[in-house]
Amino acid sequence: MSLALRLFATALLTSPLLAHADLPTLQPELGLKARVEQKGENYRLQQPDGSWMELQIPEANETEPRFEVADYDFDGHADLAISVAAGMVNESYHLYLYRPSLRRFEFLPMPETLIDRINCSGFSGLGRNLKERALYSNCRSGPRWYYDAFRFDAQGQPWLYKTLQVQDDYSPDYPYVFFPLFEKTFDTQGNVVASRAMNDDD
Repeated sequence: MSLALRLFATALLTSPLLAHADLPTLQPELGLKARVEQKGENYRLQQPDGSWMELQIPEANETEPRFEVADYDFDGHADLAISVAAGMVNESYHLYLYRPSLRRFEFLPMPETLIDRINCSGFSGLGRNLKERALYSNCRSGPRWYYDAFRFDAQGQPWLYKTLQVQDDYSPDYPYVFFPLFEKTFDTQGNVVASRAMNDDD
């Protein structure tokens, strides 16, 4: 290969167009598209109507964001997730959900009413459970993995469906046997409707 061809190939491999080829294009509805673009150190999303929205990237220590497209609120429309490594094993997520009534994507903050009730700080290590129609958030603290599971109401807002709680002493519900963990299941009003005793082997 000639020097000129080698230089051209190197330029092509390092060009912004190729480097950003893995940034997603979304099709939330038939005939509507949105796309992610990098502009300098920032990222932005072009909405289906052509307008642009700056994307918030989770805080991280010099790690590149990862973009995922999936139906995170189980409404039949593609959504956008942005994740970065948070420590050795955790991943921090930001979610942008498609709102069909507005025909645009919106950032989904963690509701303040849930912050004190969940194990993970915000959305973390997300996984979808299609059978339960629930979005699981997973994080590790110390020697143990924790999870919170969310379902979404008719307005597309998350509510706490399940969470893992550590039992530090003997439970009055189970006076003769000690279980270190309990999985609590809630209704939309936050009432406990089920409690499952667990050990570290589930």
